[in-house]
Amino acid sequence: MIAVKMNDVILYVEDGWTPAEIINRISGRKTIKEHAFILHDQDLDEEGDLKKAHYHVFLNYGSASAKPKDVAAWFGVKENAVEKVHSNKYRTLRYYLHLDEPDKHQYGIEDIAANFDVKEYFQKEELKVGKSNLIKKCADGTITKQNFQEYIDPETYVKYSNAIESAWDYYDKVKEIKSKNRRACEIIWLFGETEVGKTTFAVMFARERNLSYC
Repeated sequence: MIAVKMNDVILYVEDGWTPAEIINRISGRKTIKEHAFILHDQDLDEEGDLKKAHYHVFLNYGSASAKPKDVAAWFGVKENAVEKVHSNKYRTLRYYLHLDEPDKHQYGIEDIAANFDVKEYFQKEELKVGKSNLIKKCADGTITKQNFQEYIDPETYVKYSNAIESAWDYYDKVKEIKSKNRRACEIIWLFGETEVGKTTFAVMFARERNLSYC
């Protein structure tokens, strides 16, 4: 199978996996730039019974990559226990905590063991998401120079003032382009039953005035 940049490995407690053993398998592998893992021991199945306790292990290879079969060999598990991360690091860790699935057990950031500061990482990512939404609203006309005080506190405005002003400039330019493309036009509304000649009349009307039509 093709090599990928990030993997999620599932390891079951009943097979003897512990945090110490996971670290032991990860340590010394230069391909792994970042790792994070969490124990899911409160997940329920559709009948409301506890699922088998298992670890989710996130592996990030940075600029390198790894094949699933090789990753499976590191842990001595079958290849189907190794999944490609289809989203990104942030969404994967959010999934580990079930943050976007309120009906499931909510795990805490402190439940994740990693070789980086998970709490600090979440704070930085959430700040990016907040800034992204803010700039988007300034660019689409939701937040304007007239109402921004209702949406943006002074500290946030000072922090992102350049980006906010650029978003407003973008909105003004788009609005200007749209206004230039508008033109006065005559609208004629034809109403009638099927097969009474509405289309025929419209075509005749256009031809008599040398207008294009479709």
